[in-house]
Amino acid sequence: MRAERQLPWGVMRRGVNVGVRYLEVVLGLRRLAPGLVPAYVGPPALARRIDESAPLAAVELREHARELREVVEHGEPDAARRRWLSAQLGALETALGWLSGESFGYRELVERCHGVQPTVVPEEQFADAHRLLDASLPGGGDVRRRYQEWSLPQLVAPQLVLPGIEALASELQRRTEEHSACRVARASH
Repeated sequence: MRAERQLPWGVMRRGVNVGVRYLEVVLGLRRLAPGLVPAYVGPPALARRIDESAPLAAVELREHARELREVVEHGEPDAARRRWLSAQLGALETALGWLSGESFGYRELVERCHGVQPTVVPEEQFADAHRLLDASLPGGGDVRRRYQEWSLPQLVAPQLVLPGIEALASELQRRTEEHSACRVARASH
């Protein structure tokens, strides 16, 4: 029986916690290129552990992403989760390859990072879109200015987002409980 190989940050290859390993790769990338990972809202202890450990080279971190993608592709039973994680890990491999000095053409980079094949769009389509915006937005004059004026009142102040989500969650919970109580009452009659 082959011994399990210890990977960085104390995670074993066999019986791997895919979520933790994924976050470890992302946090490792954040250390190498902070602008590529604009936010992290996961467990603070995990972030501290990664931040306090010796940073891995992009080549080594890329190998961990590739190994994790193999684990996901051969062991994740949920097809949607498998597709999503495989795509995310493939994009991480690409970013880490780029940081390691590998070069990619624009189209290949977009396809590997975003899962789409970019195509050239005729300028006429953009002109059509601008005409639609011009016809749809209130007022007259510059479309960009009118769009900004139209969208500004729709923005939610950052300090209101969490209270809004908490209020929504509370209301959804109340409605769920109310709905469940009605179903139970109907079933008992």
